[in-house]
Amino acid sequence: VYKRQRTSKDKRYCKFCKNESIEDEMHFVLNCKMYRSKRQKLFNTIQNKNENFSKLDKMEKFLYIMQYQSNMDDILSFVAQCSELRKKFDLV
Repeated sequence: VYKRQRTSKDKRYCKFCKNESIEDEMHFVLNCKMYRSKRQKLFNTIQNKNENFSKLDKMEKFLYIMQYQSNMDDILSFVAQCSELRKKFDLV
């Protein structure tokens, strides 16, 4: 059961970025300033698996991260770490 009132996607502003960025999956994984250090750790881990990762543009990185089963544990760890960080700011 969903307890909060749903917010339309175009109104889901990131609470950390002051530029009214829409907080969607791509923003969460690639752009949100709050998760910069967590993202760098994720990118380093994936870079160790694929030396060409750093050469990909943002959309290609997002698709690569989300598409391959071999990245599942890494992205799940990233999401868990970010979730813990969000809890510190009471934004979950």
